[in-house]
Amino acid sequence: MTHEEFILHFYETIWTCGDVAAVDDFFAPSAKLGGIAYDMALKPEDFVVFAQSLLMLIEQPRFEILRTVSEEDMVSALIRCTGISARTGKAAAITAQVMMRFENGKIAEAYNHFDMLGLFISLDLMPANVLERMLAAEPLR
Repeated sequence: MTHEEFILHFYETIWTCGDVAAVDDFFAPSAKLGGIAYDMALKPEDFVVFAQSLLMLIEQPRFEILRTVSEEDMVSALIRCTGISARTGKAAAITAQVMMRFENGKIAEAYNHFDMLGLFISLDLMPANVLERMLAAEPLR
């Protein structure tokens, strides 16, 4: 299985099928996952809690790999993520970029940059003008 196929299989298994119990099939035990949120690094067991929480917000998650670049044990992917808000029934879509280093056929390091702000806006959990308000130093309260 190529790294690109592995990434797609990971997203289909964990996110589309919601099989978070399969996390050990994809991550090395000492894997480090960064970039999910500001100053937050996760271990595989932390990722399970994160995935379960996010899957409660999104129905029918789908992932499309738009582009990959591989070099030796590293792969970078541009991904389109879509789904339905569990709360409102509205469509939600974001893009993301990930970079993963593989070791013995599993993810040893993952650097994630998901448009979480865009996700929370599309889920109606944040106001649509939140970016403009933040740039104007206007609190959300």
